[in-house]
Amino acid sequence: ANGEIYNHKKIRKQFAAKHTFTTGSDCEVIIPLYEEYGENFVNMLDGVFSFVLYDTRNKTYMAARDAVGVN
Repeated sequence: ANGEIYNHKKIRKQFAAKHTFTTGSDCEVIIPLYEEYGENFVNMLDGVFSFVLYDTRNKTYMAARDAVGVN
């Protein structure tokens, strides 16, 4: 992952009861969002970012980035 997810604090609060966060990284919110919503979570992220996620359960991966990018 690279970039900055602006709404990570709000997402952390949303998942505080379901997920134990182990770092202060804004990108860590990608994991619980993926676990909860599958690939349909990317539009919930606000920021400038790109990432590749590998799911070890079903051996699939996904790559995503923000819609606009950095100017």
